[in-house]
Amino acid sequence: MVSVVAFSQKKVPILTHENIEIKELKVLNSNYRETNLSISPDGKYLYFFSSRGGNSWSYKNYNTYKGKSQYDGDVWFSENKNGKWQKPKCLGRNVNTSTGEDEPNISPDGQSLVFQSWRYDAGRPYFVSKKIGNKWSKPESLGKNIARFFSEESWATATDGMSISPDGNTFIVACGADYDGYLNMFYSKKTNDEWSYPKLMNINTGKDERSVFIAGDGQTIFFASDGYGGYGGLDIFKATMDKNGKCSNILNIGKPFNTAQDDLGFIITASGEEAYFVRDDDIYYANLLDVDSRLVPKPTIIITGNIVDCDKQPIETQLNLINLENNEVAGSSKSDAQTGEYSIVIPENEGNYKIVGINENRTYKKFKISQYNSFQEFEFNLTAECGDGAKAGRKSN
Repeated sequence: MVSVVAFSQKKVPILTHENIEIKELKVLNSNYRETNLSISPDGKYLYFFSSRGGNSWSYKNYNTYKGKSQYDGDVWFSENKNGKWQKPKCLGRNVNTSTGEDEPNISPDGQSLVFQSWRYDAGRPYFVSKKIGNKWSKPESLGKNIARFFSEESWATATDGMSISPDGNTFIVACGADYDGYLNMFYSKKTNDEWSYPKLMNINTGKDERSVFIAGDGQTIFFASDGYGGYGGLDIFKATMDKNGKCSNILNIGKPFNTAQDDLGFIITASGEEAYFVRDDDIYYANLLDVDSRLVPKPTIIITGNIVDCDKQPIETQLNLINLENNEVAGSSKSDAQTGEYSIVIPENEGNYKIVGINENRTYKKFKISQYNSFQEFEFNLTAECGDGAKAGRKSN
């Protein structure tokens, strides 16, 4: 059992920025609540929670928030086309139900979605759904230890914010006894495909900590709190997390991101150039080219492209990025069955690498990463040998 305690924290430094413009993304927002954002590392897809309803399963007057009646929550997403976000769409019924779904977290390759739901399935409240063609699979429990935590810790009945690191091995959640009360953050680590029992983080203040995001470097986290001083309401903070979940170097990210209103849900693309966050239940955007450099996480690498068979047809397969210095898997991706697109995200780490097709048992590409101390993107379009496509899995018709 977890014993929740209050931590004594001092006020922290506040960053200052010049010429940063905040824009409301009106195309994504509604008259209802939007929050708990997740973005693909390349910035092309944004997933979020909305209580706008409008679906066949939508449950009117599901609950109230700030005195206003809300529909049951659903996971929605939008695609960025030519620099413009499109009208959002609601994910299908395999993910969404009338019991309320929230806190989406999309994997770097876009093929797995972890989300929160209080549906009456075993292993709640966190589930994972896999993309199969253009549909999402029936959700499965994220893990027995995470489910056991919410079953055994009877006070943990409200959650508001969850994030999984790009390498898929760190899970952080904000939870407490009452959504309108104070929440605390807990972390879990995955070893041999098994999540550990969540532990209380040292970053908690005894007031309200919620809405966490783990950046592409796997070490930087952003979260909202009213326990470190600031401008009033919830402010957005940045911290550095070690491999044991211990956080240090806490900074208030400053104006114009933080105001006297509630500011939370800060997420950032792998390039470190774009940020999205929530202010009073609406989604906002900021370009980060002129921010204080201390706000931006450590450099990240994205390896993208598509894989086709010898007939130029997209195939679905598992790709691993191998670090040739130690022969360990540095990252992985499942290619999209419809397009053949893949995406691997790792922290900057110089050395020699190769991309390996697991199903095909072959090396597709060898290349070198040099340390530039800035974001780097590699694009490799891969072609399987004749016969590999059958083993890997062709595009579904």
